[in-house]
Amino acid sequence: MKVFKYIEYALLAISLILFVIAMPSIVTVDSPMLNITLGWAYVLVAISLIFTLGFPLVHAFRDKKSLVKLIVLVVAVVVIVGGAYLIAPGNPVNVNTNVTEATFKFTDAALFICYLFVVAALGVLVWSGVRKVINK
Repeated sequence: MKVFKYIEYALLAISLILFVIAMPSIVTVDSPMLNITLGWAYVLVAISLIFTLGFPLVHAFRDKKSLVKLIVLVVAVVVIVGGAYLIAPGNPVNVNTNVTEATFKFTDAALFICYLFVVAALGVLVWSGVRKVINK
């Protein structure tokens, strides 16, 4: 498991170096350092997605109960995302660039999903506090 710690430290070091180099030089949208920094952000997101999805999949195929739980979780996420996309209005907003209606609908759906998860997280916090008081 120490290998993962070293990989983590290496990614952190690369990120800090890019941060120190890029921050003073990013003054316009056309800056080449902005593209490099965004590219590195995409690499970090891809690495986190691989590990986030990879470990549960490996564990799920070892046990049938875990596989069923994973399938239920994936179906629940698809229902939540699909429901948010269906109720998203996609109303246009005045912006300086050409944006399609699909993009507006996608961003509205993403906002609804964020709102839902914030409310769920707050609900879990309140529920855990109430349950702790009741059990005492």
